[in-house]
Amino acid sequence: MVMKKLALAVGIFCCGIGYNTIVVADQVKERISVFGQAQVEAVPDQMLFHFSVVEEGGDLKPMQRQVNQKVDRLLKLAKKLGLQDRDIKAARVNIGQIQRPLKLLSNNSRREYEQVYRLNRQVTFRLRDLSKFPGLLDGAVAAGANQLTGIEPAFDDRESLYRQALVKAMKAATQKATLLAKQTGQQLGGAVSIRESGSNAPQPQYRMMAEMSGSAAAAPFAAGTEAVSARVDVEFSLQRP
Repeated sequence: MVMKKLALAVGIFCCGIGYNTIVVADQVKERISVFGQAQVEAVPDQMLFHFSVVEEGGDLKPMQRQVNQKVDRLLKLAKKLGLQDRDIKAARVNIGQIQRPLKLLSNNSRREYEQVYRLNRQVTFRLRDLSKFPGLLDGAVAAGANQLTGIEPAFDDRESLYRQALVKAMKAATQKATLLAKQTGQQLGGAVSIRESGSNAPQPQYRMMAEMSGSAAAAPFAAGTEAVSARVDVEFSLQRP
């Protein structure tokens, strides 16, 4: 009777580091699993501004006309500032109903409400020339936008920044594995497997519900820096000296 040789794998994992001993056909192969992560910081070269035109009332048709007229003025503003069609997005009108408070009753314990329509239409501009920010905000107020619902930093070539972070993450994983291999009296071999577990995630949005006014438009603006991160999970072979 012929005994078939079996493969045996024993693994120990702690704190994101794996150490495996694999026996295959009488050959011992030791491996170590680590992860590396890194980020690259840069100043955004463009910003997304999300404006909203909101109207409330009981007569739907005039409100729709007012909202559309204000949005048309916003679109003309974008063209005046030199924005291209690809940098302009106008959503459809969102129509809902809300309970709007009227007044307190005489005993000051109850409030009367009325049901009215609430129309909301969002317009998003991608501003590639940040020096035009004051003109955009002042013009949006004049056009009739009454809410600034979000600001989103962005990069023209975000993929390039992500690739830089990916290279740094791989170097970090290699350095970590080399250090750990030395602690076991072994040498680091080649990478057996590499898995990209990070991603070029979308930029965070700075959410707000700021009422648009002259004072809001005059507020200073600074883009600051944003981080693009990456992570890799790598398994290396180990070699005895």
